[in-house]
Amino acid sequence: MGAHSKALLFFKDNALIGHALLLHDGPILRWLYFGRNEAVNDSLYFYVAQAVIDTAIQLEAKVVEMEA
Repeated sequence: MGAHSKALLFFKDNALIGHALLLHDGPILRWLYFGRNEAVNDSLYFYVAQAVIDTAIQLEAKVVEMEA
């Protein structure tokens, strides 16, 4: 995916706890994958969703797609 790929990394106490893989293709930002180290019932997924939308705004994407 090269230069079109983006990774958002999320840390807690200097430890990587989750990540989101994005693909920026012209006016479209695709959220391809969400991963985390362990299954925990917390609000990380919502924080990641907000970070993806913020990234789309910064990249001036017109559409955000989320793969199921």
